[in-house]
Amino acid sequence: MGELPLYKSKYVIHVIVLIAFALRAISYFYFSKEILPDSLEYLQSGRELWANGKTGANDMMPLYPLFISLSDYLFGWPLLDVVISSLTVYFVYGIAEEIGKNHSISLLVGVLYAIWPMSIFYSGAILTESLFVFLFLGGFYAAYQKRLLWCCIFWVLSILTRPIFDLLYPILIILFFYEEGWVKSLKSLAIYFFVFVIMLTPWWIHNYHKYGSFVKLNLGLGYVLYEGNHLQNHDGGPAPFSGKEPYETSETNPIKIDQKLKSAAVEIIKNDPIRFLKMAWKKFLRLWNPFPNHESYQGFFTALAVGIPAILIYVGSFIFMFKANRKTWFLILPIILCVLYLTAVHMVTVASIRYRYPVEPLLLILACIGVGGMVKEKYFNHKSVLKPN
Repeated sequence: MGELPLYKSKYVIHVIVLIAFALRAISYFYFSKEILPDSLEYLQSGRELWANGKTGANDMMPLYPLFISLSDYLFGWPLLDVVISSLTVYFVYGIAEEIGKNHSISLLVGVLYAIWPMSIFYSGAILTESLFVFLFLGGFYAAYQKRLLWCCIFWVLSILTRPIFDLLYPILIILFFYEEGWVKSLKSLAIYFFVFVIMLTPWWIHNYHKYGSFVKLNLGLGYVLYEGNHLQNHDGGPAPFSGKEPYETSETNPIKIDQKLKSAAVEIIKNDPIRFLKMAWKKFLRLWNPFPNHESYQGFFTALAVGIPAILIYVGSFIFMFKANRKTWFLILPIILCVLYLTAVHMVTVASIRYRYPVEPLLLILACIGVGGMVKEKYFNHKSVLKPN
């Protein structure tokens, strides 16, 4: 037998991962020198957790601060972020294989994610994105392979990094394991909650010692809900409100402050629902704007690097969804739910193109399978998931 073509070799994906690592390392050392305020807070919070098991931050989950401060201590730069971002290529490739069943298209997805501008940027930005997306997609890959325990572990770790999908994960568990019957699906859900309780317990103990009462995740919801809806916010983006807090300046209890922020935001929405709907639409446009919203990132090359890839995945993923058969629609329903859920959350709270990044790799997968499937059908008479049943 002759040798397999290079693109069919099982080692190619490893080469792609190494290329991804090289690009991210080079990008960090040559371009990522600005330290963002959020990055400093993550580093400080992590050092506090390592030093005394307690952090002063009220709006953070513990895993990323521990992760990035460890990287800073051991290496002096976010090497662990760069590594984890590079390893995410495996999950992107694997999910594409599970959905599209086409090795060459899956490799293309891996290559595109390896050179994806936003992935490279976040790998050196000292923000939660790289670790969160690794864990989020790791859970997806495990779910598609019906590896329940690994799926639960990845997704609960992602909650400990950023709790955006906390309410959605149980629904995704039911969907992924529904094919094996409702009994199996409910057993899977029970296992997910068991893993959730086991892995969250240390954080609950931390919060009880810190606040004197049970706090499930963190105290960030009140802030972002008020930030996105207070009357001085006119575009739905980040809008600090220092000096305009809806509580007494003498108030120091973080739980009471969080509750007052939530109540104030709800009152604003109730008093002017038309404004809320208009703001929600503005947030939708901000979230899915192909080009950066902030004026300092609106140069030609930035717009080219960010905007063109975004437009391509939008168009490609719509092609996929329009052409997919019923069986494939059920296969990608968890992805669609993630996109809709993420959009809804940020239409209510605060929006930025940064917040859509977790689902961009999933849209990239759909876009490549959709466009690649059409090309193969037209020119190579190749069956794909786009064929009707």
